[in-house]
Amino acid sequence: MPLHTLSPKIRPAAAVCVLVLAGCAGGGGAFRPAEGPYLAPGPLPGSDVATVRASPAVPAGPTGRAPAAGGSSVPGLPAGLSAGQGTARLPGAGMPGIGPVHGLVVPVSLGPRIPLRDDVALTREFFGSDPGGSGPTLVEQMRDISGGLFRPSFEVLPSLVDSRQSVLPGNPSPRELMEFAQAVLRTAAERNDLSRWDNDGPDGIPGSRDDDGRLDLVVLVVESDDAFPSVTLRQDFPLTTPAGPVSSGPVHVLSLSRSEVADPRPAIGLWLDGLGLDPGERFFPSTFPRGISSVARVRLGWLAVEPVLAPGAAPVEDGKALLFPLQDVGQGGGFWLVERAGAVLYVSRVARKSDGHFFATEAHALRAGQEQVLPLTRQFGDRGPRVLVQWPEGADAPEAELVSVPIRAADPVPLRRPGG
Repeated sequence: MPLHTLSPKIRPAAAVCVLVLAGCAGGGGAFRPAEGPYLAPGPLPGSDVATVRASPAVPAGPTGRAPAAGGSSVPGLPAGLSAGQGTARLPGAGMPGIGPVHGLVVPVSLGPRIPLRDDVALTREFFGSDPGGSGPTLVEQMRDISGGLFRPSFEVLPSLVDSRQSVLPGNPSPRELMEFAQAVLRTAAERNDLSRWDNDGPDGIPGSRDDDGRLDLVVLVVESDDAFPSVTLRQDFPLTTPAGPVSSGPVHVLSLSRSEVADPRPAIGLWLDGLGLDPGERFFPSTFPRGISSVARVRLGWLAVEPVLAPGAAPVEDGKALLFPLQDVGQGGGFWLVERAGAVLYVSRVARKSDGHFFATEAHALRAGQEQVLPLTRQFGDRGPRVLVQWPEGADAPEAELVSVPIRAADPVPLRRPGG
């Protein structure tokens, strides 16, 4: 797909100034495509991918069911909860949860509009590794939430412009997005050696024999008047580069609206998709102090977790989590996670889906002075085997006590659930 490019000596900011002057006669910031970083007009070429699958960056809600009993190599920890405590890849992941990854960002502005966020702005707001902006970038946030174990870095290519009024509908289908992604990335591959972003082998040399021939992490940023749901396109397609062919890998399509403040959750959700997490595993409710869930951090090896199988009280240490298996489902089918992160105690009831992924059926954020009962069976509830979570005011650490013997129905329940 032909693409006109600016001289490499002209920075995008200078190009924007030229476009502003050229567009004054038309009004409204519009401009007519001439020479510059424009995609060619006309219909998009058809996609050669037979079936296009897409997964959302942010889920509409948890779904799934617990599977039958399954074994685990570590007593109390479900099989497949993590992959080598983050050193290996989860099923379907493009990279492990621990280690470096170098991602490629290709920004495209739709319609005859000057890009609101060029490559410099996207680096400053989202994909930069160095501090200095008004707030931490998403890269800095990911490094912080992983305790420095996951080390992403990105290179943002110069912004492209598709001057057609509506190359994509308001809510494009996966196939329409795939056709657009193929057109854009194949154009980028003609002008850049994209094999530099295939560097997942241990030798640290891009495109060497220990790499897998797929781009490690590709983010296609689509700027438009109205945002559409951000998704990951799961099917690979070939790209011809000056160094030889390379596969695209999954393409993470991040939609940004020109009229709204960018929501960071879709971008983070796309990165977590690349790490192999299902949409229902990735986030806490949006009202929680932290976005990324406890189960996500455990699965990626970012959170040390200790299973508790014997009755008794155990302190919940800062930066760690306790896991209490449910007693009325198959082995590994469900559990409570209790994680302490500073002044917040995150409590999640987690179920395993039939496909091996997990999702939280219940989640709470507690602080000092609050307490909660965690039933270990659905039938008995608070009056059966349970965990008593207490965080008295002034205590050095919260405490979780496993009570394994059911009490009589007439006995009082010492703690109430939040809001009870």
